[in-house]
Amino acid sequence: MDIGILGGGIAGLSVALALRKQGYHPRVYERRAAPATMGAGVTLWPNASFVLEALGLLQDVEAVSGRPVTMRRQDAAGNALGGLDIALLDQTMGYPTHTILRRDLQAVLLGHAARAGIQVAFGHRAVAMELDALGKAVAQFDNGVSIRPDLLIGADGRMDSVARRFVAGDNLSLA
Repeated sequence: MDIGILGGGIAGLSVALALRKQGYHPRVYERRAAPATMGAGVTLWPNASFVLEALGLLQDVEAVSGRPVTMRRQDAAGNALGGLDIALLDQTMGYPTHTILRRDLQAVLLGHAARAGIQVAFGHRAVAMELDALGKAVAQFDNGVSIRPDLLIGADGRMDSVARRFVAGDNLSLA
């Protein structure tokens, strides 16, 4: 089965690795010309660590991430609003919480994708999706390339997502 994934960020690379683990050979198409080097930190809660372990990524994520043990909330005046014992949560769930820079997480994902033989085509910004005469999805890129895989997965972000627009049209609140 020919599988195309729009978006080479965390979601696109993760689904590509999961599909590869199931024996498929997906191809990833990323709008950026190169891997992202910027981005905020993210917290990967125990459910994410469960998935990372299943994908064989947890050890590499642990090597480049931190381990928070507590979280405290306060208002603008500094008054306590509550908190969370993350260490207790991790113990209860059986998996750790990690904090990691988005670029470091993406580097781990890209490294595993390369070792798994997953093709990541950078410089492929999707500009349109449509159905062909047989009802098969076709993605068109700004570089003139178009693809017509058996399965097309949209993981091209929350903002300016061609896949989201294709599925939800003008009603983006549904996507």
